[in-house]
Amino acid sequence: MKKHLSLLFLLAAVVGLSAKTIDTKDLTVTAPDTWIAESSDVGYPISSLVTMSNASETEMLVIGVYEVDADLQSFLQQQVVEGSNNFFTNASYVGEIRDEKLGGAPAKAVEFQTDVLGVPHRGTAYAAQASVGLCFTFYAYKTGTTPTSKSILSTLRFKDNVDVENKSLADRLSDFSKLIASNPLKIGDNLLQTKFDVNNTAKSILYEYKLTDTVADDATAEYMQSYMEENILSAFSDDFNSSDLVQEAARAGYTFRYRGVDQNGRQIYNVKLTPTDYAPLLR
Repeated sequence: MKKHLSLLFLLAAVVGLSAKTIDTKDLTVTAPDTWIAESSDVGYPISSLVTMSNASETEMLVIGVYEVDADLQSFLQQQVVEGSNNFFTNASYVGEIRDEKLGGAPAKAVEFQTDVLGVPHRGTAYAAQASVGLCFTFYAYKTGTTPTSKSILSTLRFKDNVDVENKSLADRLSDFSKLIASNPLKIGDNLLQTKFDVNNTAKSILYEYKLTDTVADDATAEYMQSYMEENILSAFSDDFNSSDLVQEAARAGYTFRYRGVDQNGRQIYNVKLTPTDYAPLLR
């Protein structure tokens, strides 16, 4: 059974951070010498959130990495079968967080290492600089035993809604994680249909999710629908190491369509990755 590695980080100005090496219920993180860190549990699907801060910088970053020893088709197929797998595994960040550029925008990068089924894996995690209204999540997909690799670059975008427009990014992340925690969109358990089609000019993937429980009320359903439709984009790259990663990713984005309620009272969302004009958002 394949394991998935998922690391999620929010870098922000936080008072009272005290530990360099910290353990969460899912993850061990070793911060570089110039950084301090703390962890918090924020619920599925983020699970454990690690907050890191450098005394000379104020950053807001969200970053995630998936690593599996399989080709992309197998990965998508096994998500259906193994959707209940724990997405986290122990890992350590090594070396210094360094400045990078992604699509011309300021970014950070740091090396990580972990074992997947006893096989050592090393990689690099990237994060683009975020503003109050915008944060990025990167899912790096690599094959562990072949020279080829594929990546999924995912961008999580929080737009101002009427009921959250005055909230900070941290508050929005908390709201969204609680929303998902109470209405889980489990990739795999609720993945009803997967289609992956790649050629030289277009990439598309189709997911259809069902929520496990009925949304409590119309207001919550509207709120969730708004987040789904307005706040999430995603894109793919053939090669995680490609210098064209973000430029290629910018040519595609998630579109969400709310399909109503099924016969069991569960909310249904349709998620489709199609070419879009979201390039300015990643610059």
